[in-house]
Amino acid sequence: MSTREELAWRALKLAEDRFSDAAIVIADNVVFEGKPPTEAELEEYRAATEALALAHREYVKPIKMEADK
Repeated sequence: MSTREELAWRALKLAEDRFSDAAIVIADNVVFEGKPPTEAELEEYRAATEALALAHREYVKPIKMEADK
């Protein structure tokens, strides 16, 4: 695995973790506290979703480059 591919994989894993954490906070509030998510929680979820999508796109590039060799 190339260094670029490893870095992309790490970024993807971090983005997945951030996305999961944001989703868990919202789910906990709704299920256990019976209240809707705050605007700040929704914004964090949106940002985490965008980061995950970006990391996924960046991860795909080195994978394709390695496959094309």
